[in-house]
Amino acid sequence: MAHLTCPHCDTYIEVTWKRYWASANRIYNCPECNEESKIRTKPKFYQHISWLFQFLPIVIAVILSEEFGALGFLALVAWAPIFVLDKKVDEKFGELYKFT
Repeated sequence: MAHLTCPHCDTYIEVTWKRYWASANRIYNCPECNEESKIRTKPKFYQHISWLFQFLPIVIAVILSEEFGALGFLALVAWAPIFVLDKKVDEKFGELYKFT
């Protein structure tokens, strides 16, 4: 399983679904030292592409709902697998760093 390394105490932090959802603001808490660290992806454009793919189904759903009513919100079904991909981006390309 992929993990991140705490920049404060070098503890390995597993990217679980609970931690992924809790880090919506890009902040991870270390379970060992309880310090906060911010996550960034390298190369950075991977994260920007991930955010774009997360945003697109919302835009498509709004546009389709104006044209087709509630049927347009079916586009949000495409949203769920995108979070799986975003979590994988965090696991594979993410690194934690100290911030002030």
